[in-house]
Amino acid sequence: MAHVTNHGKLLLQRLHQQREMDFLCDITIAVRDVEFRAHRNILAAFSNYFASQADNGQEVTTLDPDKVSRYALEKLLEFVYTGQMSLSR
Repeated sequence: MAHVTNHGKLLLQRLHQQREMDFLCDITIAVRDVEFRAHRNILAAFSNYFASQADNGQEVTTLDPDKVSRYALEKLLEFVYTGQMSLSR
């Protein structure tokens, strides 16, 4: 059986690159007037909220800006797609 040590890291890097190119992204998340593109399956893998939203078929999910800021969503997506999070603005 073959084992690739950096398989998970490589997968995250490629998914992050795909998101940056808007390649195969199938959901838009809106907070106020800012929109973020992402992959529904990746969000569902990391978030119970997005997993519960996955079956509704909506292409755009609008989040309540009183509960989630643009900055918080940006940081969440950064973590989901890279495994890292920089908290400096």
